Amino acid sequence: MDLQEVCDGVIKETEAVLNCLVFDLDGDRTLASASRPDSALQEAEIGAALNTGKELFRGKYVEQFVQSLATGLIATRGFVREVQITNAHNYQFMAAVPGRDDAVLVVFTEKTLTLGLGWMAVHQTQDLLAESLGVEPRVHEGQTGSGQAPAAPEPPTEAAVDPKPVPPPSEEAEPEPLPNPLAKRWTARNRKD
Repeated sequence: MDLQEVCDGVIKETEAVLNCLVFDLDGDRTLASASRPDSALQEAEIGAALNTGKELFRGKYVEQFVQSLATGLIATRGFVREVQITNAHNYQFMAAVPGRDDAVLVVFTEKTLTLGLGWMAVHQTQDLLAESLGVEPRVHEGQTGSGQAPAAPEPPTEAAVDPKPVPPPSEEAEPEPLPNPLAKRWTARNRKD
């Protein structure tokens, strides 16, 4: 599956997605793009979003922030991994493609879509893009590097046995009421002699 097919699939599979595109941060070019036929986003708006994305992932303010960190060992490239923008009309999700710090996925959605579903669509698309670009997809929690779920843990060899089992309560004995430390105060204060 190539990049264009991945973007087309996002538009088809998620009803509230307006636009899906992948752009190259180094080359300032769109690698793949798909739009819903009734999408109200104009080319100028998409271009402005791409410029904003470039600033958010590699801009001078991000670079200044990274340089101000105490360790000084963090590279600007790949520092920002995901960004979400909310405006009056839609959501815009941006995420770096795993294994490719120069490629960013951008998904525009209607505001009827929940943020959780939006991020879920983005993360699934990231993995498809990584495969399309020949990069190993990210390892999700609960998976091994091969994408397979880890083997179930082996049961313990010996069952834990309580050496002194607690006998069941007898039916004849009534439980003692728990003492109430406030009862004396309450009765003393409210008693009318």
